[in-house]
Amino acid sequence: MKAPMDGILKGCWLGFSGEMVGLAAIAMFASGLARGGWIVLFCAATMIFNVGLLLHFLGPFIGVYLSAAVGVFFLAGGLLQMKQSA
Repeated sequence: MKAPMDGILKGCWLGFSGEMVGLAAIAMFASGLARGGWIVLFCAATMIFNVGLLLHFLGPFIGVYLSAAVGVFFLAGGLLQMKQSA
């Protein structure tokens, strides 16, 4: 990989990792709220959107599958929380 591209790729990956950590923190905080299921579902939608972007621009690789698994866990957690509070 050439010199400018490796720095750009590392920066993008760091930003993406920071976003995932931020979403996890938001989901953990929202899970303690009475109506936080909607927020967790929004985190799931964000992860599913990220999976689509990764798949489109980078193709299938382990990061796509791991991000999809995280999105499914967010989706399940949000739905279970909404079902429990109803």
